[in-house]
Amino acid sequence: MNKFVYNIIYVLIVVALIALFERIFRNRKNNPTLNKVYKIIVGIFWIIAVLVTVLLYWAGYGYFKEGNPSVATKLFVFGILMTVSVGYKIYTLIGNKNGNN
Repeated sequence: MNKFVYNIIYVLIVVALIALFERIFRNRKNNPTLNKVYKIIVGIFWIIAVLVTVLLYWAGYGYFKEGNPSVATKLFVFGILMTVSVGYKIYTLIGNKNGNN
């Protein structure tokens, strides 16, 4: 099989996992234990997202030092997008006083 087929399989697996995650945690507000598990999983996800963001900046800096500014620019742009995404999520989690996160 070629790379395209593997990519399609990976996408289908990710979509299935997201659907399963949504189905399991749909009624988490009524179950305190399930809500805690949900918050732990989401917290781990955002910690990984922060680490990926730092690695994007680090890799971009490395490419820039080696004299490859086109790749560095792409990495910096993705790093900025990740920073905005992670920052917004952290802001909504911390700044949300109503508990609707």
